[in-house]
Amino acid sequence: MDYRGRVAVVTGASSGIGRAVALDLAARGVRLVLAARRVRELGDTARDCAARHAASDVAASDGVHVVPGDLADPAFASGLADAALARFGRIDIVVNNAGLAKHKQIHLVTPDELEHVFRVNFLAAARLTLAALPPMVARGEGFVVNVSSVAGKLAPPRETVYAASKFALEGFTEGLWLDLEGSGVHAAVVHVGPIDTDI
Repeated sequence: MDYRGRVAVVTGASSGIGRAVALDLAARGVRLVLAARRVRELGDTARDCAARHAASDVAASDGVHVVPGDLADPAFASGLADAALARFGRIDIVVNNAGLAKHKQIHLVTPDELEHVFRVNFLAAARLTLAALPPMVARGEGFVVNVSSVAGKLAPPRETVYAASKFALEGFTEGLWLDLEGSGVHAAVVHVGPIDTDI
């Protein structure tokens, strides 16, 4: 696929998998909307993406749009699609990567902790996807990549809430496959194993 000229939104882009994905897409000539909470680290990712853009003939000053914020905020998650459309006029790829762990015995988990994990790990991805779908469907092409975990297939001990949020992401993606058939918009879920990231 020719990635040049396409626009991607990548969440959790300040480190780990999100940063690696952003750098790879930048090297392929993709313009980026990068989201994360940590402003300094997000700025580092943006700077490194701009350097890769320069090597791929994308204007470094026009290729990266940084949107710091908390994906637990429903308005922030939905607004990322609008940010891409306002800055670049299109949205082609969504990488729902942001996530947080909750390594805790279930009888010690509070309702607020449960809700926070679901807001970040599942609801933010669902909200961003729903906001991005109309322009993708209208154009007849788009790609949604949901980054899950092996915990979304098999719940490990003391990870009940985290696993449940990733199971939800799996079910949501499978539903997207069915509902988007024939639209030109494609959805994928990636179940990663242990990776050396902040989580």
